[in-house]
Amino acid sequence: MEVAEWIFWGSVFLIVYPYVLYPLGLGIVYGIRRGWRRSPADRSLSHWPEVTIVIPAYKEADSVKPKMESLRQAYPSDKMRILWVIATHEGDESFTPTMEALKAYPEAEILVVPHRGKIYSLNEARKHITTPYALITDADVLLSPQALKELIRVAESHPATAIVGGGRRVLSHPSPTLVEKTEIPYLRFDERLGTWESLWGYALGLWGGLLLLKTPFWPEMPDGVVDDLYLNLHAILSGGKVFICPQAQGYETLSPTPSIEFRRKSRIAYTAFHVIHKRFRWKEALRVPLFSFFFLSHKVFRYLFAPLGLCLAYGSSLYLAPLWPLYALAALLQTLVWSEAILLLSWPALRFPRPIALPAYFVIAHWAQLAGLWKFLTGADPLQVWQRLPRSEIQPTAYGVGNSHSSSAST
Repeated sequence: MEVAEWIFWGSVFLIVYPYVLYPLGLGIVYGIRRGWRRSPADRSLSHWPEVTIVIPAYKEADSVKPKMESLRQAYPSDKMRILWVIATHEGDESFTPTMEALKAYPEAEILVVPHRGKIYSLNEARKHITTPYALITDADVLLSPQALKELIRVAESHPATAIVGGGRRVLSHPSPTLVEKTEIPYLRFDERLGTWESLWGYALGLWGGLLLLKTPFWPEMPDGVVDDLYLNLHAILSGGKVFICPQAQGYETLSPTPSIEFRRKSRIAYTAFHVIHKRFRWKEALRVPLFSFFFLSHKVFRYLFAPLGLCLAYGSSLYLAPLWPLYALAALLQTLVWSEAILLLSWPALRFPRPIALPAYFVIAHWAQLAGLWKFLTGADPLQVWQRLPRSEIQPTAYGVGNSHSSSAST
């Protein structure tokens, strides 16, 4: 076998392992263990602790009313504290509309901070938390009425719980956009994977839009990291357990076009590489072999090895195409998929059926991860990378009601 063939099949493994082999093996083991081991989500709860709901916001006036309405939870109101952390530039009055909108909700507390990114806002909010739990949720994420109860029920059922993540639901158009058609199946897949990892208390793939923490596990975070991944790793390496509760649902919209989603994913990948390289404590992780295996399979393979494998598989198949029909077919199929990916990024108005669009979207997602790696290697400024990107404009008739799809986020 030629070196190029070894490269091709090795590259195929790098792609197949995190998306097929690891989920398949994990799912089988989960199914066996789930039959005799009780999950935290199965246990009842007799009391409700105090929770501070932390909402970092920057120019979010339009989100105030729907957000506050969604915080009318099936949870004792005297146990809930609502803290809006409003970021603003010095001398900039752009935060005024948000402040005006919040006047209609006297129960909401307001903390004004300099606009230095979401991490800075969360670090400032942390100084004002006195309750045993904090719920971090984005301003544009709408909560289902039972969300807080479901999160607390899981958190209180295990003494070592550090974080419980919620399930991500997508508010979609009556005729789903291309991003919705392709992203939602991926999000469903990632939520299922995190749910399986939750059986051991080592869930990865938390969604920062709905995150419940025990406050002792909330550290001050460094600039340039993504909050959900950093908190996820810090909790487990500090001896805590991390679970995902799909029953606790948060609703949001997705990016309107593949090119904007590409930018969003590259931003997430940049911060993920920053966390993994600069902040991940490898020696401590190796003392928890099962978590190390989950992290390598779920994060490192997906963010680093799979994108590299995608490029190597294409290059090696082109080299081998004249030698064997199998490699010629592989090169042809990859050329078609890569060409479709370029078309989708260049002309957002194009429409393809989901079975045809999914492979191209898979390529786009991994290109974005390589772009994030490049930004990390070249030392891009975190505040320049972390820019607010537009979302699809959907006005739900009621939060948690209407066109929504089950899914969970990837960091």
